[in-house]
Amino acid sequence: MFNLSPLRRSIICFMIVMGMMVMVTPTFAQTCDAVGDATSKLDEAKSSIEAGDTEAATTLINEAQALLSGCGAATTTDITPMAANTTVNVPEVDPEVSIVFIAFAHTSPDVGPIDLYTNDIDEPVVANLAFGEATELFPFEHGARVFTARLAGSGKNGEVLASGNKDYGANSSWVLTAAGLNEKVSFLVEPMSVVRNKYGNQARVRLVNFVPETRIDVVDANGNDFGIGLGWIGIQDKMVDAASYTLQVNANGGPMLEPVTFDMAANTTYTLFVIGQPDSDSPVQILSIVVPQETGRVRFVSTRADTVDVHYRPGEERLIENLGAGATTDWVTLEAGAFTFIAYAPGTGPTGRELAGVALQLRPGYDITVSVNENEMTVTDVVFTTTED
Repeated sequence: MFNLSPLRRSIICFMIVMGMMVMVTPTFAQTCDAVGDATSKLDEAKSSIEAGDTEAATTLINEAQALLSGCGAATTTDITPMAANTTVNVPEVDPEVSIVFIAFAHTSPDVGPIDLYTNDIDEPVVANLAFGEATELFPFEHGARVFTARLAGSGKNGEVLASGNKDYGANSSWVLTAAGLNEKVSFLVEPMSVVRNKYGNQARVRLVNFVPETRIDVVDANGNDFGIGLGWIGIQDKMVDAASYTLQVNANGGPMLEPVTFDMAANTTYTLFVIGQPDSDSPVQILSIVVPQETGRVRFVSTRADTVDVHYRPGEERLIENLGAGATTDWVTLEAGAFTFIAYAPGTGPTGRELAGVALQLRPGYDITVSVNENEMTVTDVVFTTTED
């Protein structure tokens, strides 16, 4: 066993900690707030070593090691990154027309920022979308639609990098993804569906490999697989309990990036794109697109002379209690789907006599006003909205 002097021990510790700093990848280092403080302490330790004050140097190095120890842990992210200079110009939708929801993502490591155009609209619907960025879901009128990618700022007559044509069905959700490698002539715009219903109070995870020419495995800290042997644009879906999951991306028997922790909520879809290119200026990372379940809103206006409770099926649950004559309820958010609303005398519930009712389809993003009349309920207003009052 070697017997090292305090000065040599301090120098070796200093070199080890500096090695730890180097091993933190650029992307990961940016997420560790301790790196800056640790660097300052190491600079001080270097000065102390040079001055021969090994005791002070050892203390500073130990403090730097303690700060950096947290950087080896998994990072946590639930945010869909979108740069401030990315703009979205989605055309207005006709509230009488069924809606499709589309998000946009850029996962091509060798294609610069892009503009995305659709159909015959002169302005890009998404402008200056860069690698590793994504948008939230936006509403479009359903139907056949062509999306075209051009280099940012090149205009509507700029060179077409890629285009894709698809018939987007009503009440569906999609992520349109710019993917592939320009140098390999494989750049494309790829639509992927996002399922936003029937969660059973779990979280839905769709993992997609957008790392070119690389097959990956993705497992959590307990060894559960989220994607095994996925080739390029390989997809794996998984339903999980609402909880925190630490995911490790591996390729060729080794990790491609530091573990990443996601706090996954119930009734939410997590579309996780593994993107980037090993040993390049676009390191491998996970792009997370988080969307809640499909919901709509309903409110009730009473034209009755008495007071009623409003229940709904399926479930036979009471939704509104003591709706009085002439009253209007607040908006109530429900999972999109088919419902039957029934009015009963207060407190009688499903065992009482049905005083009025209506069956309707609650579509995602729509607000429906229901009038509770003497012998029936009627829909009096349907409005599409993307914001809550």
